[in-house]
Amino acid sequence: MKKSFILLPALMMVLTACGGTTSDGTTTTTEPGTTTTTTEPGTTTTDPVEENNVKVAYEAAAALANKKESADAYDFDGVVIAKCGNSFFVYKDGYSMYVYSSSAHEGVEVGKTVAVNAKVKKYNGIIETGTVNSVTVTGEGVVPAATTITSAAELGALKQNVLVNYVGAIPADAGDYSAGNSPLVSTVVGEDTITTKFDKAGYNKDNGDAYLASKGHKANFTNVIATAFSTSGDTATNQLLFVGTSTLALVEVPATAVTLTADKEEATVGETVTLTPTVTPAETTDAVKYEITAGADLATLNGNVLTTTGAGTVTVVAKAGTVTSDPVTITITASADPVVSFAVTGPTTKKVGATLTAEELTVTLTKQSGATEVTDVFTTDVELPYTFTAEDAIAGTKVISVTYAELSAQTVSIAVVDAVYKLDASVKGTNNSYAGNGDVAVNDVTWNVAGNATTNPWRIGGKSITNTDRAIYSKTAIAAANEIDINGLTDSGSITVNSMKVTVHSTADDAATGANAVAEFTPTYAKGSIVLTKADAGSWENCFYRIVFNVTVSVTSNKYVSFTDIQFYNL
Repeated sequence: MKKSFILLPALMMVLTACGGTTSDGTTTTTEPGTTTTTTEPGTTTTDPVEENNVKVAYEAAAALANKKESADAYDFDGVVIAKCGNSFFVYKDGYSMYVYSSSAHEGVEVGKTVAVNAKVKKYNGIIETGTVNSVTVTGEGVVPAATTITSAAELGALKQNVLVNYVGAIPADAGDYSAGNSPLVSTVVGEDTITTKFDKAGYNKDNGDAYLASKGHKANFTNVIATAFSTSGDTATNQLLFVGTSTLALVEVPATAVTLTADKEEATVGETVTLTPTVTPAETTDAVKYEITAGADLATLNGNVLTTTGAGTVTVVAKAGTVTSDPVTITITASADPVVSFAVTGPTTKKVGATLTAEELTVTLTKQSGATEVTDVFTTDVELPYTFTAEDAIAGTKVISVTYAELSAQTVSIAVVDAVYKLDASVKGTNNSYAGNGDVAVNDVTWNVAGNATTNPWRIGGKSITNTDRAIYSKTAIAAANEIDINGLTDSGSITVNSMKVTVHSTADDAATGANAVAEFTPTYAKGSIVLTKADAGSWENCFYRIVFNVTVSVTSNKYVSFTDIQFYNL
């Protein structure tokens, strides 16, 4: 079953040349593009057809260099055919302009006619307005009727004036879109059809790709230059604009057949079997699912991996869309040296926000003979990787239940700790001078920041400086801590961080000057995170902290180093 694109076609006026003679002998002649009337013998007047002012603005913008705004403003009018937030598309006789606006214009809705006065520009291929001087709603208009396009051949050479609407249900098996499991649409163009598949990937503006956002997910369409979208329930309506020549459409390619093989047809209890499907056609958009149709109590499925848990016969099939494979039968026999018990170990402590992976759990099997072996085939009562939460920290420990085959579940208890204090560098202060400093209150602790504290995050640096210290220090004591995590370290470039120094002090005065440090760290600056741990047992009790960046900036504009937060732990 294909999903069709809906094209809003250009309104075309087809005028056919014709002629006639009136009763008084005068002649009227109409030719395409003009209206010619003979009022009396020997006298002819010609009224030119009004020029399409949307086309004029469009072509003026198309002729500009990239990101260059026109010197003159243009007047154009037409019907609103789509909206993207506060921005909208104005259509007139086969051409449309994208009116880009960060502020709302009262009364502008799809179907309204508007008059616009604006400068125009071309922004990375998008033909749009620059400075918008005025937008006036003038009445009601007619959005062009739609025709359905079902093949690449029908798309032809598309210009920006062609508006495409795609309506499609989100696949039920595509995951939780709102949680960031964002599928990307890749496109394969065939002679009569165009196939898309969902996959995860990133934004790549170098090859002209652009994101289409709807229902919390991103879809990637080559040559898409602008989008408008709305959502209702599980259906997303996306309005896309293409530029230049494009043969892009979104269709569903249903599976017509699926076969299934297994890497082994005989296994002992505890072994895994890998299933391999082959779907026809290869470019199908139908996802493959697996199902145990017999012996479900003797095995478990995780994707295409079947884990045997008991002796007997298991039958499994693969499904893709409406088609199902022939069954594959796997015979499972009891091990000659069966596993009689197992034990599990894992990390003892985790921070809030950290994750637990399957590789961090060690499951050791004990067999009837007394022999032991470590296995990576087990299940847990939480999905791995698991991210530890503040609620886990409040509870104190997170208990993970681990199951192997039909043996009784074993548990591992992990202590979960939250930071005793977090310095959040997104909290803004008042000092905006790189060379100056000022106090910022963050989570009940006052910090003195040498740098621009009005940005998010703070910027520490300057211009035309050599081997200059920029310090941040606390003026309020922080409760017991024995680990300091500096996160999100980065810089603007054109700045050299010669050194870093982190010191711990007993008094606020010492923290202000750097004197009498009870602990000192000199980590090497690197983008990312730096973790500093107290060298001996115990904690720094009610201490003050100082972080110094020694920097050099040779250019005459401000450059900086920054961090997102510093978290203090008592582990």
